[in-house]
Amino acid sequence: MKFTYSWLKDYVDIKLKPQELADKLTMAGLEIESLQQVDGEWVFEAEVTTNRPDWLSIVGIAREVAAITSSSFKLRHNVILSPKRAKNLTDKLKTDIQVLDAQACPRYTARIINNVKVGPSPEWLQKRLKSIGLRTVNNIVDITNFVLFETGQPLHAFDIDKLSESKIIVRRAKENEDLVLIDGAKVKLNPDMLIIADKTKPVAIAGVMGGKDTEVTGYTKNILLESAYFDPAIIRKASKFFGLSSDSSYRFERGVDYDRVKPASDRAAQLIIELSGGSMSKFTDISKKKNSTIKISVRPKRVNDLLGIEVPVKSIIKILQSLGLKNVSSAKSKLIFSAPSFRRDLKKEIDLIEEIARIYGYDKIPAVQPKNIESCNSVFIPENINLEIAVRDVLISFGLNEAITYSLIDKNNDECNREDSARSRIHLKNPLSRDFAALRTNLISGLFLAARWNLNRNISDVKLFEIGSIYTVWESSPKEENCLGICLLGNRLDNWQDGVKPVDFYYLKGIVEALFAKLGIEYKIVKGPVQGHKFLKDNEFGQILINDKQAGVLGKAKKDILSKFDIEKDCFICQISLDVLLDNVRPCRKFLNLPKFPAINRDISLLIGSEVSSGQIVDLIIKTGTGLVKDVELFDVYAGDKIPKSHKSLAYRLTYQSPEKTLTDSEVESVHSRIMSALKEELHIQIR
Repeated sequence: MKFTYSWLKDYVDIKLKPQELADKLTMAGLEIESLQQVDGEWVFEAEVTTNRPDWLSIVGIAREVAAITSSSFKLRHNVILSPKRAKNLTDKLKTDIQVLDAQACPRYTARIINNVKVGPSPEWLQKRLKSIGLRTVNNIVDITNFVLFETGQPLHAFDIDKLSESKIIVRRAKENEDLVLIDGAKVKLNPDMLIIADKTKPVAIAGVMGGKDTEVTGYTKNILLESAYFDPAIIRKASKFFGLSSDSSYRFERGVDYDRVKPASDRAAQLIIELSGGSMSKFTDISKKKNSTIKISVRPKRVNDLLGIEVPVKSIIKILQSLGLKNVSSAKSKLIFSAPSFRRDLKKEIDLIEEIARIYGYDKIPAVQPKNIESCNSVFIPENINLEIAVRDVLISFGLNEAITYSLIDKNNDECNREDSARSRIHLKNPLSRDFAALRTNLISGLFLAARWNLNRNISDVKLFEIGSIYTVWESSPKEENCLGICLLGNRLDNWQDGVKPVDFYYLKGIVEALFAKLGIEYKIVKGPVQGHKFLKDNEFGQILINDKQAGVLGKAKKDILSKFDIEKDCFICQISLDVLLDNVRPCRKFLNLPKFPAINRDISLLIGSEVSSGQIVDLIIKTGTGLVKDVELFDVYAGDKIPKSHKSLAYRLTYQSPEKTLTDSEVESVHSRIMSALKEELHIQIR
């Protein structure tokens, strides 16, 4: 939103210099992005938040300036017609206005001005528009633009002689209707759009842009001035569909002031009569609802308790009144205010407290030590936040970088990573674009996009993780789940002696094991079908089981999946449910004394088939070891010559140790024999 220093001064007495005013506005929440002099005029450019459409007008900003500087606010355009012009007012509106969709257009106003003289605008009007970067067209169009920026209410002027049967019909577009816009572009309309039409054809896309056939030109004699309230969602949908963003649609999308529809039309009509002559009809207002007044109570004690300062009651009343609120009741313990129509964001007590803090000045709130700080032994941190901190510490220690990707994603990218994705995904009814059409059902798609971004910039070693939510539909109800995602590509550096090696499944598995060791979680990583995911390569994936339930997956991504993201390198990925981890984390650890008695090692070499996993072997060894097996280490894997096809040789080192005595060879041999017998009988493994 652009505005000028001199234009503001028409509505408020400003004593501050431009830079001082910019600082004040920024501190009050209206961020001034730039301030520069253009042709001797100070021009401000502000970043307006979506909840403050009233700041999309000179009047709205002037009211804010008046509040923060304790100055008087002057609204200059309450008088609609001067007495000498009132005699030119005709009795009847000689046109037919119909609103066929009252939900999309709750209020539509119109007035006809006959015998206007279209020509160049006066110098003062041209200067106002040029100062904020607008080009001038003619006096009628320039007045509608001037009033739009002055009041925040979009207006449109039709050449009424070009309307078929002088009709205005507000309706939905019909299938395959088309319209040539003012900029010359021809567009196809559809029934989702609200249009302004005459008897035979569309003449404008409501709230977005007018049509070429009915625009005001130098030959126009009679105009119809439109001022309306359109449903923000309808306007936004049409604007995004066509890729059109006009000053009008920008304001309609955020919600204009329902009660200022008529005053803005009055203001424009007054200027048109003054600058182009003509006679004006009576005003026609088709309104389907009454704008309700919102009453909000605020307790002075609550204000001071929250802000930590003493704001006098008189100051509270003065601040809120300066922002346009009306003081309805002033009891000692509670004040009641009615919110103005241009501040529909004010609904609760806390909203008014925020307004009081903004205008009173955040800089007036001192930094003080909290009361009773001696009794505060520690700061409370929720368990899920503690878990995330611990997860970050471990992953960063392995050299991974945290990524933050969008929760919204292209449904095609997301679909390649889930089974039954169409049933499980939550779609947006009105997405910003195709790239943000659905809520993500996994973190992997976003990490693939982040990895591609890095690879395209010659960063060959990519090690990323993300902590975030995924969204699915479970038994007809939406479900949000907090997860951890990991994506590894390129090389790793285990130690300086071994040098650089490519990342692989076991490197990823080691990171996961270190993470679970840090959290004190008992788990298993086993091969098997992975439910819900189809991006892992066969024979190079695993399930993470906690209490025999799937808590996550890890493995090597399939080539065809990676190709959809333009990734040519091998990629190893992992996704784990942090919600499951939170239920099983053991933050309190028990420390044991160092062992007093020596350990005895025994090696065992096994020949196994592809259907048996190392995890099964380790579990059976520990189970059969009757508490004497303290460690099982896999130290050799071999498949090749003299080993049958689909088989491999695994060598384990078993560590036997008792906390109570020194074990004898016979005791160890007895347990060792039972372990070998169990491996043969239960897993059908051949001892080598």
